[in-house]
Amino acid sequence: MGYSNVGGCEWSHMFDKEGRARCEEQYFANQQSQSQADMLLAQAALESARKEDKSWSAMATVGVVVGSLIGVALLVVVIKKMKKK
Repeated sequence: MGYSNVGGCEWSHMFDKEGRARCEEQYFANQQSQSQADMLLAQAALESARKEDKSWSAMATVGVVVGSLIGVALLVVVIKKMKKK
């Protein structure tokens, strides 16, 4: 008989074969549910990655700021020319 300490069951049920078998069954059931949880988490991450990003890029923000500054500068020039006349 080979040594197997699946989930620590060999140490916790050293002399109780039935208890060890129940312990191993619970361990494997828990591992399966953990694997299913990991799979669902990975699917959710994949769906999130596939969604289109609708936020502004850095270049779009820079464009708006530069455009606004140019607009303000033109407005100042027009106001000064109107005051001279």
